Amino acid sequence: MSHQPIKLLALFIVLTCTLFLTGCNNSEVLTPTQLLKPVIDRFIQSIKDDQITDAYYLTHPKFQKNSNLSEFHKLCKFYKLNTISGSQIDSFNITKTTAKATGNLNYKSYLDIPVVFSLGMDEKAFKIIHLDFDLKTYFENNGMIAPTLPQMTKIVEKTFKDFHGAARKGSMKEFYEGISTVWKDDMEPYELNDLYANLMISDFVKHNFKTTKIKVNPISGVNKSGILICTGSIHSDLSISFEFQYYFEDGDFKPLSVRVKLLK
Repeated sequence: MSHQPIKLLALFIVLTCTLFLTGCNNSEVLTPTQLLKPVIDRFIQSIKDDQITDAYYLTHPKFQKNSNLSEFHKLCKFYKLNTISGSQIDSFNITKTTAKATGNLNYKSYLDIPVVFSLGMDEKAFKIIHLDFDLKTYFENNGMIAPTLPQMTKIVEKTFKDFHGAARKGSMKEFYEGISTVWKDDMEPYELNDLYANLMISDFVKHNFKTTKIKVNPISGVNKSGILICTGSIHSDLSISFEFQYYFEDGDFKPLSVRVKLLK
């Protein structure tokens, strides 16, 4: 009986295993940069191309669960992502099924905003779960200096005077002109009137507040997100509590939110 077929089969098996092992040894293992950078680049390019909806659906399901499409559009407006010119990501790290990439978004104004991308695995690919912007550093690079308590008191005084004056006129049109572009992007003038409709027919507009005592809480100030938040109370014939939020733009703190409550 000839052993030639058996020898040929054995030789074939050896050659096949050798080729397989050689292929495994030569297969390229992608680095964190190679895995994550294309994901982030595609996301940013979609935003630069004003394809906000496309960028949204590139994100992880967890991102979409926490923020709907409308909220994502607002986020892009808030951080003015339509004005970015590119990105410079310096660090890419992967831990099993999660990853982080840190760096800067480059704006057309030649200023950068630090950002951290948190990513997770979905359908065998990394997708963005969360974006953490260091807006405070961005504002500081734009010239923002955290105001002192006396300075915050003056800021609050001006905001209250403008807001109260508009409320007494029954129209927020003039006050609307001085608010931040971020707030304007979120609300039309008539919507601002609707927001404060009840206030404009309350005791709030019956008082002129010519003589006031403004108390700004010492805890007021610029938070980690770069938003100036001032809380406190204003006392005259009528007393109110307030929370005013400000967005730094054009070298000034401009109203982002105004909340007042009549105190008994």
